[in-house]
Amino acid sequence: MKISSDLISLFNLLTEVEDPNTDALQLKILFDILPPLKNKVIEIANSVGEGAVEEIKDETAILRLGLDKLRKVVGEYFDLFIANYKPEIENFENLSQLNFTKVEAFNRIAPLLSF
Repeated sequence: MKISSDLISLFNLLTEVEDPNTDALQLKILFDILPPLKNKVIEIANSVGEGAVEEIKDETAILRLGLDKLRKVVGEYFDLFIANYKPEIENFENLSQLNFTKVEAFNRIAPLLSF
């Protein structure tokens, strides 16, 4: 089974948002690799609920949201990504069952792993 570079980047980002010593520049580099997630973070940071007065981009969005909110956004994106991830598996007929199994496995295994 081939693992996509987006999945590897997402794992790296998950690790980084859990690191209390991370910084906005390192997070920006990782978010730049995942444009859909980067756009979602910017969209949330520019929302009225986050106190947006003027439109912001990149690391300013990361700073506005803070690590707790970023963890939540990245976690939700990860769940969605895994649920829709279609690895290259030859002769596998029940891909929907595999997707369900992946989500359940990650939900149960993730708390046991330290990233």
